[in-house]
Amino acid sequence: MKFQILTLTAVFASVCAAQRLEIPTRSGNIISLPAPSIISGVKDFGNREYDRGRPCNSDKDTGSANAVFILQNGATLSNVIIGGNSLEGVHCEGACTLRNVWFRKVCEDAITIKGTGSVLIQG
Repeated sequence: MKFQILTLTAVFASVCAAQRLEIPTRSGNIISLPAPSIISGVKDFGNREYDRGRPCNSDKDTGSANAVFILQNGATLSNVIIGGNSLEGVHCEGACTLRNVWFRKVCEDAITIKGTGSVLIQG
């Protein structure tokens, strides 16, 4: 029995290790935002890539002031790539939905849930 569990664990681990996560090809150039983009309602970015133009030089929590996107309660963000020069990624101020939101490299937090409500992450 122990051998079967060990074998299943090894098979599962090798299958997981073999999977690759491919970020889709971005549309256009990388857009470096001077301040967080505040999102309300539904916003589809068509696989454009955004960052804040700040390389990671610390893993300290820098807060919403350094986020790429701040989603207001009930907002939906979809088809967007968060680029490498981002200290913070997406901050949800309440219920939010993230669909096909990709992260190249985020310094401290890719997704921060700051309020109450359901958060749905798809893709």
